[in-house]
Amino acid sequence: MNQPTSRLDMLRLARRVVEQHTARQLALIGWLPAPCRRAASARTHSRASEPAS
Repeated sequence: MNQPTSRLDMLRLARRVVEQHTARQLALIGWLPAPCRRAASARTHSRASEPAS
């Protein structure tokens, strides 16, 4: 059964989107050193694989 999306869930989603977008943009212009890019990528992939609650 689908539950309505809570405000907290929507804020978490918005934060993930902003983090992903920022990391991608900084990587494109070369501001993030390689270790930071790898860490940001790992966080993005781990969050994407988390089951929705």
